[in-house]
Amino acid sequence: MPPERQNLLQRFGKGEGEQLIVSLAPSYVGAFDFLSGEQVVGALKSLGFWGVSETAQGAALVAAEYYNLAREGKMRNIITTCCPVVNDLVEKYYPGAVRDMAPVVSPMIAHGMLLKESFGADKKVVFVGPCIAKKGEAEDIRHSRQIDAVVTFPDILGWLKDEGIEPISCRPEAFLNCSSQITRLFPVPAGVLKSIFARGEVEGYRTLCVDGVENCKELLESIVNEEIQGCIIEINACPGGCVNGPVRGEKKRSRIETKLELEEQVQLQGEGFPDIPLQVPMKKRFLSRSSHEKEPTEEEIRAILLKTGKERPEQELNCGLCGYPSCREKARAVFQGKAELAMCIPFMRQRAESLSNLVLAQTPNITIIADEDMNIVEFNAAAEKVFGC
Repeated sequence: MPPERQNLLQRFGKGEGEQLIVSLAPSYVGAFDFLSGEQVVGALKSLGFWGVSETAQGAALVAAEYYNLAREGKMRNIITTCCPVVNDLVEKYYPGAVRDMAPVVSPMIAHGMLLKESFGADKKVVFVGPCIAKKGEAEDIRHSRQIDAVVTFPDILGWLKDEGIEPISCRPEAFLNCSSQITRLFPVPAGVLKSIFARGEVEGYRTLCVDGVENCKELLESIVNEEIQGCIIEINACPGGCVNGPVRGEKKRSRIETKLELEEQVQLQGEGFPDIPLQVPMKKRFLSRSSHEKEPTEEEIRAILLKTGKERPEQELNCGLCGYPSCREKARAVFQGKAELAMCIPFMRQRAESLSNLVLAQTPNITIIADEDMNIVEFNAAAEKVFGC
């Protein structure tokens, strides 16, 4: 039995299925074989879950908060905070961009709060989706345990297979929530932006959509360097958004097909913004979690380089043998206590050769070194004195 399922049953008890509500990520469209979403609900309820609700309902609350922030116009940029990987990336490695993070919980957390408000705090909410990082987000103390467990699509698929349940054959059951409509697009690129602007017009901000970790890093560098201002930025670590999550299932549908199907659902149901009468606390405070290491000055870097015999830039070989991409990066690591001077292989070789030459020159023993053809290549001072040459 996969550990996620075993932990779920151990924590809540096999006979307590009436307590469990599934918060189902909209990208389920690409994970299961079914004729309607209601068949997926029927399949999950066959596993013992009390009810199933789409996480997109929480996304509606999040989109409304983003819209309000944009209307206020007080933030330099508004970076969406739906992706826990990006949130960690900013807090740990780009603290200069923390002030641009929308102070809003993710759709998963918002939905957990909404479900407990609607059906009782005694209900347990289990998020089912394609994202491993959601496990860490659910444990964040800033959320006060609004999500009780996180289970991936592959684990649910394995569970259904073990029980002999095929979603496409299940009797349709209704979702607990109202139609989520436009907010079902949250998992696809630009879906968050479409949801925000479905709420109403926004002036004063341009829009950006960035996905993929390397692209996210490049964007955050630009924000820290104050090259980007006045933008609402939808940002995701996974290329192609959440529909391309690392554990999205057995790939019964490609992420492109999933994207098209989600967009078709929205078009068929209309793009109106859903009305959710209940409200829950949406604020989340993001903060710097970087190590705050002191950076060396140019003079301090030059002094460290000088100790390894690098007096001029052309002597910086940048060979990478020390494990750092350049001599300057290695000098920075030495300054911060992460590396030693002796980690420079060319320097240590030069030092060893210099020591050998010193011993050879000072020893009172006659030392003559010849090559394989018996040509003399080294002749120390003692030999020079004896042979007079």
